[in-house]
Amino acid sequence: MDSAKGVTLLKASRDRSNANSNLLAPAVAFELRFSFREGLPPASEKLILEQLGAEGLARRLALLQKEGLLP
Repeated sequence: MDSAKGVTLLKASRDRSNANSNLLAPAVAFELRFSFREGLPPASEKLILEQLGAEGLARRLALLQKEGLLP
């Protein structure tokens, strides 16, 4: 996978062999390429969670750090 971030549409296709007489169009199949951002350090992630009001997730992250399961 290349280093570009985001989503790239590789292919979109519609199987017309199953087309029937009603007005519904056949489903479209998509083939995508995507990449995720690099992970944040746990301290930064905790700060973002707190800013978003996700106190429960922030507490869980702190607990995982305290238990030595995260750096």
